[in-house]
Amino acid sequence: MELIRESNGLMRPIRYPESVRMALSPIGKDYSAWNTAGVELRFELQSEAVEIELADLCDPGLPEGDKLIEVYFGCFQDGAAHMISREDSKLRINRPDNLVRMMKCHEEKRMRFDPRLVRVVLPAEAHMGLGKVVGDILPPDRAYLPAKSWLAYGSSITQGSSGIHMSGSYLSIAASALEVDVLNLGLGGSALLEPEAADYIAQMKGMDIITLEMGINMVWDIEHNRIGDPELFRERLRYFIPRVASGHADIPVVCMDIFTNGDDLGKSGQTALYRSLVEEAVREAGLSNLHYISCGSFLEGAELLCSDFIHPSARGCAELAHKVAEAIGPYLAGDGMRESV
Repeated sequence: MELIRESNGLMRPIRYPESVRMALSPIGKDYSAWNTAGVELRFELQSEAVEIELADLCDPGLPEGDKLIEVYFGCFQDGAAHMISREDSKLRINRPDNLVRMMKCHEEKRMRFDPRLVRVVLPAEAHMGLGKVVGDILPPDRAYLPAKSWLAYGSSITQGSSGIHMSGSYLSIAASALEVDVLNLGLGGSALLEPEAADYIAQMKGMDIITLEMGINMVWDIEHNRIGDPELFRERLRYFIPRVASGHADIPVVCMDIFTNGDDLGKSGQTALYRSLVEEAVREAGLSNLHYISCGSFLEGAELLCSDFIHPSARGCAELAHKVAEAIGPYLAGDGMRESV
């Protein structure tokens, strides 16, 4: 993640470096890459309280996303979520009275995050500005974090969207079940497999598993409001998949195709074609650390989808998280009985 200084002095977090952001599609470049999905402010609180200046920087002409910020002490949520506005707002976090009790629970159950770690979870679809911090804080101790990390690339379903808080996204729920930290590189409406994104992911360090959710944003060309081009998808897959996998030859790279959606109910065949292209690209790459998972049956029933018949509902996210965690867990554990395609 990079921090870009705005003209008003606020720092804007960006999940892709500026050079990569500028190579994305217009939706990715001007909207999705700025979204703070999965971005957390992490620190250890030294004073009795800390006050953080925050601001909503989303252009009024862009889609409105959620504006809810969640605060955690390790895995313990600090009450209700906080709403932000377009005006500068200040988030105050007090040292919890029952930190000793939380630490005891953590020591007994070995929770994913140490309660001494303060986690300010930013919204999935907001563009945030960070200002002054009043109070004494320290960078988090590495021992407070999970031992393993998961990098996830994908669409808005991976990014987190449709009013689902970050803690309720399939990615967050699955990461909790797998007891890993997660780096969210989802791009709502714009996971178009640009070569620059592949190059960036290929050179990243410190990951234990990578998942690539691919296809839903190329079945339908949102920017031009028309059916997508399967040959363009095939061409991009042939670069994206082996580029990422060869850059991380020592860890599993799991390729996931399109999650269950309305097209599966109508059986038009378009989604099935794109799923077959993902499987084909994994086979062609022929790399031992590459794995393919078909996701067409991960949700059972239209009631697990939102009214757009694309995004999973809150219940659907929980079910999707269970299926994804079950599917990739053996690769994360190094289970040699699971074979690549």
